[in-house]
Amino acid sequence: MLVVAHGGSIRAVHAAALGVDVHTYRRIQRVEPNATLSAVCVEEGRLTELCRAEDLDEFLVRDQERRRAAATRPPSPAG
Repeated sequence: MLVVAHGGSIRAVHAAALGVDVHTYRRIQRVEPNATLSAVCVEEGRLTELCRAEDLDEFLVRDQERRRAAATRPPSPAG
């Protein structure tokens, strides 16, 4: 899932994923930079932690492979 949001919303998601309140997270991370990519893991329907960059890299590679494979198949008829 992709979510595009303002810094305040991103801060709230990051705080929840790390298990801290948003005010505490603001002391840890003063500014959420614009135009950055972050990923949050979801386990049993709960945000758990910020995903490791390696996990995100692997996800992006698999997603790109899936899209390339889909592009070689003919489109399905509109129904």
